[in-house]
Amino acid sequence: MRKFVNKKLIVSLFTVLSSISLTIGFGEDQTQTVWAQEDVSSIESTFETQIDSDKTVKLSPNEQVSILIKYINRLISQEEEVTLESLDNSLPEPTEIDEQESLTYYHYTIENVEEIATVQLAVENSDTEQEVKNALAEVEFRTLEMVPLKQDTVEELQEKLVTDYANEEYTTIDAARQILGPTPSVSYLGNYDIYHYQDEEDNEVALMLINNKVVAFNVINQDNTLTEQPFEQTKQQLDRLSHEDGLNRQEIVSIMGQPHAVYYDSSQGIVTYAWYSDVDPDVSAVTYQFAYNGIGIGLMYN
Repeated sequence: MRKFVNKKLIVSLFTVLSSISLTIGFGEDQTQTVWAQEDVSSIESTFETQIDSDKTVKLSPNEQVSILIKYINRLISQEEEVTLESLDNSLPEPTEIDEQESLTYYHYTIENVEEIATVQLAVENSDTEQEVKNALAEVEFRTLEMVPLKQDTVEELQEKLVTDYANEEYTTIDAARQILGPTPSVSYLGNYDIYHYQDEEDNEVALMLINNKVVAFNVINQDNTLTEQPFEQTKQQLDRLSHEDGLNRQEIVSIMGQPHAVYYDSSQGIVTYAWYSDVDPDVSAVTYQFAYNGIGIGLMYN
């Protein structure tokens, strides 16, 4: 599985779930299939009740895990119990079981010639039922290569996000991919999807989506040595900066240096620059926020 950045992603995610009425299970040839009813608009989505239908549609590994992860996490968000046993017909045998103190992590692989999907379920250790506490997955598209994004390409998408927000619209994944191109890797966490890219400076570039709408766009420097550097500003200087509004991007970069991460939050129209350091225990993260129109909001630190 991809090791996700352990810094807090500054995004506001809203819950928008489509009602999908599907039943997933393995056939005799161990190929995962889905049975879809002609009119499914009024039927609750479930993996446990087979829907009567003469048609069987085979899903790709990417489609399978996308539906599975959203299904599991939707039930968890509604405080409904999901057990490992209830998912037996939806998953192959685990490829790895990693038992920790309170949780056991079950890893699964579903693949075909073009795609390989890995699923991780975190299951509560219990003497009774094995309750699933969270689920995530990653899919790699074997026919696609990671092509580094040019800086102009990244800036073009940023401008697209700002323009669409000004028009009270969300940028769609189709529009984003017209700029960035196809992604060789996508992750599913909860109700949202993450499309992974890299730029020419080896930064992690990620699109975060809900219902195919871009809710966040992140550019994160993957050089871990950056956190080993102390901030040049003292806590007192940062405190003064936190009370100074309206700095533009050039001014804050001249003070703090190039940010370690940039977060575009399209649900609130806020851009966040972030700097991190593990050296000073009093200040580990500094952020400066701008509105999408470029107006400085202010500095925060912890």
